[in-house]
Amino acid sequence: MKKLAVLLALVLFGICLIAIQFHQSQAKVESLPNTTITVFGEAKITAKPNIATICLGVETESENVTQALNKNSEKLTKIISAIEELGIPENNITTTYFRVHPVRDYRTNELKGYRVINEIKIKTSDLNSIGKIISVAILSGANRVEWIEFGLSKGKVKILREKAIKEACEDAEAKAKTIAESLNLIIVGIASIKEQTIYFQPYKVYGSEFGAVPIPTVATPPIKPGEVTVSFKIVATFIAR
Repeated sequence: MKKLAVLLALVLFGICLIAIQFHQSQAKVESLPNTTITVFGEAKITAKPNIATICLGVETESENVTQALNKNSEKLTKIISAIEELGIPENNITTTYFRVHPVRDYRTNELKGYRVINEIKIKTSDLNSIGKIISVAILSGANRVEWIEFGLSKGKVKILREKAIKEACEDAEAKAKTIAESLNLIIVGIASIKEQTIYFQPYKVYGSEFGAVPIPTVATPPIKPGEVTVSFKIVATFIAR
């Protein structure tokens, strides 16, 4: 009986030692400090534009400032009327630049006359009408085509922004996981996420100014819209152990 009692006591003592060691090892794992991994998440999305803005205008010059202004106003009024006849709403045509300034001889500084510049921008969602708008404006007296900008409507920007945010978050998570796996760590949570930048880049092409254009030579120019870009960037801090 004494031998059996001693044997049982030894077995119980061994079990207690194993339990203590297991508990200590568990406590060590739980007490390991967390590691943070901070990464950038980026996304860039390109899309076909659904809005175009054309900037064009009239430049006139005369020895008399009133004559220069009247000539300019007559031509621009005619241009606006012709563009509205194409179905462009009045509130889609706005003035972007107006200037009256003296013209002087660069050698003698003698006053030669006055120059008037008046420019408007026309916004349209019908991208196939861009060439027609330009040719009609030129036929009506426009002698400046400054630029054409291709962009996105507010609704489409919102959709692409949400898509870019999602892709930027996925990019950040993938980067953090790669770093964690390289260090034999596991991602267990997110400490913080901060939006850093969102950037919308329209596609813009520049025109030029020119003199009077003989009406028979004016043809509808072919216009090919370029893609626009929506970019988004975040900085995220992940918790790993």
